[in-house]
Amino acid sequence: MSTGIVVKTADTLMAEMKKVPFAKKARYIGELCDALKPKLARSCQNGLTFERVRNAAIRLAGNSNSAKLFEAEPASLIAAINEAAGYGWEVGGVLAQAYLVPYAGSVQMQPGYKGLLDLAYRGGQVLSVTCDCVHEGDDFRYTSGDDEKIEHTPTLDAGRHTRPIKYVYAVVRLKSGGAVRCVMTTEAIDAHKEAYSKALNRSDSAWKTNWPAMAKKTVLKQVLLRGGVPMSMETQRLVQRE
Repeated sequence: MSTGIVVKTADTLMAEMKKVPFAKKARYIGELCDALKPKLARSCQNGLTFERVRNAAIRLAGNSNSAKLFEAEPASLIAAINEAAGYGWEVGGVLAQAYLVPYAGSVQMQPGYKGLLDLAYRGGQVLSVTCDCVHEGDDFRYTSGDDEKIEHTPTLDAGRHTRPIKYVYAVVRLKSGGAVRCVMTTEAIDAHKEAYSKALNRSDSAWKTNWPAMAKKTVLKQVLLRGGVPMSMETQRLVQRE
């Protein structure tokens, strides 16, 4: 006996989601996640749950700044969400371990600053990672050459974080005893941003909402790409993605 309930397939939901206005996307992305629950649940790593993945997707659909994501092919959006889940990362949100970026009609997952930190530690060879912004008024010294060294003493003034940022640096110390460092000026970071950011002009671009975190990500990425930090080939490919 028929119950009258029609269960839509993922393909049907994706086809319909492309046609509905943005205001209705949240309902469809929730149903689409439910239809793909076995796949998404299998991908979840490091304590991430299907429910968190689904809720994060619905939050994206409820944010008008994310409209471009839902203009792209739904299959690429789901693929990007699924890829993030495979690393144990929730897209967007407070942790900001991963971002979804629309580009040329599709969606790409990119690690955020905290995602890169996670990748750095996963290889088991990293002892510690220090990454910080140097504000105007801080005592900062950087020595390059054979005896490379960074010294940073932040000022304790109450208004420190409201002062302009002059430099951003990262130091990755290895369990073997070595260290890899990088220092970039604000101007150099902005030039990198202009050259490589696909989502720079979006109203919800992380460069506009959280410049310090994106600057730290940029500098940490330069450290990881220098080759001194042991990483798997898969991790290297992900770090190189921009």
